[in-house]
Amino acid sequence: MFNVKMYFEDDVEMEFECEEGEDLITASLRQEMILMSECRDGLCTTCKVLCEKGDYEHGDGVNVQSLPPEEEEEGQILMCQAFPLSDLELAVPYTSDRVTLGVAIPAKTLESKVSACEKLTENVVKVELQIQNVFGQPEDFPFIAGQYVTIEVPGTTEWRSYSMANVAADGKIELLIRLLDDGIMSNYLRDAAKIGDAVDVKGPFGTFNLHDAAGRSRYFIAGSTGLAPLLSMVREMNDKGDKTPAHLLLGARDTDFLFYEDEIKELESTMDSLTVHIALENTGGRDSGSVFCGNSVEMMKDLLVRNNEKPDIYICGPAGMVTAVEVAGREAEIPTGQIHLERFVAS
Repeated sequence: MFNVKMYFEDDVEMEFECEEGEDLITASLRQEMILMSECRDGLCTTCKVLCEKGDYEHGDGVNVQSLPPEEEEEGQILMCQAFPLSDLELAVPYTSDRVTLGVAIPAKTLESKVSACEKLTENVVKVELQIQNVFGQPEDFPFIAGQYVTIEVPGTTEWRSYSMANVAADGKIELLIRLLDDGIMSNYLRDAAKIGDAVDVKGPFGTFNLHDAAGRSRYFIAGSTGLAPLLSMVREMNDKGDKTPAHLLLGARDTDFLFYEDEIKELESTMDSLTVHIALENTGGRDSGSVFCGNSVEMMKDLLVRNNEKPDIYICGPAGMVTAVEVAGREAEIPTGQIHLERFVAS
């Protein structure tokens, strides 16, 4: 039997015991402590924490997408796949109020209706859902900016995960979904989706949320539909009057793949603390003064040099882009604890 001590961002400490051969999430649930987790298969990264002390081994569910080698070397672990070999001390990337103590309750399935479905580009669709109660009336759906839900693809038993782009209000959910060549959700959106469709929703999940900036600026770097959780965070900053200097960096191949530019520019006009940056690999004749010629990672490097600062960085997008931002952050000597990320992981 091993002792597992957890340190949360609000300086609260919690402990539980884990048997030999037992993963950390299973052990915590056995002791009626519900930590942040979802898939239990090493895929979603919701249960990722930093092991500061102790020995452990990972199960077969760990892969290079959910836990890249450089993170594993730093001591990052996936609790659902981590089996202790000694007592452990863990730094948990969220506050203790996100932990539920008591009898474990299965994730609740909520009913919703499609209230909007709009194609923004050839490969991105905006979907809006309205959470409803059993009487078909709108129902509140609280969540923290940066979190995600899993939704059942209508007409199937398959579930897919997407981050909210809005802030919690009146049970509304705004999703940005990338269309894949033969994705099961993509095929539904292309061929069958209509207003009023019933959609089952589970959540919210995820620990990719805003952290105390401690006087530093925040850089939000989005790859494609990775814009969704970052936009939710910026919108929350606006709603709460958070004056922390913020830079939102959105990159696209060219103007045909660029979306939400008007929405984020309008948000910029209402927030004195927000600056929006657009990067296009092919500018297509647009004024070089209004866009950066290159990708969002190159734009971030340029911005770090020009501003001469070490900000908190928030990244969401394809794995390759997220890794490139991490590398650039280390080269700029930004502490690992100031880099917050969420990678797209294939279903």
